[in-house]
Amino acid sequence: MKQYKYEEIAANIESKITGGQYLPGHRLPSVRTLKQHYRISLSTIQSACDELLLRALVESAPRSGNYVSARPATGKVNATPIVMDPVSNGSCVQE
Repeated sequence: MKQYKYEEIAANIESKITGGQYLPGHRLPSVRTLKQHYRISLSTIQSACDELLLRALVESAPRSGNYVSARPATGKVNATPIVMDPVSNGSCVQE
């Protein structure tokens, strides 16, 4: 099965995390730096970062960047997504 480019980049960053190149608590390179390094669009880099966030490998700090998660990561996608329910006036509900 063919991997999308963002999946390849997420896998590459994940291998750097598991290999110890990026340590827990350390800041990842900025999305613009990663864009220049991989020579791809900003939206593709953002998709790769979103994938790493879903796998709980990185944590996002608003206006600061992405950091390697301090908690042990399994590499699995969170099983219980939280979605906004339009019927309940925007309160968060777990499905």
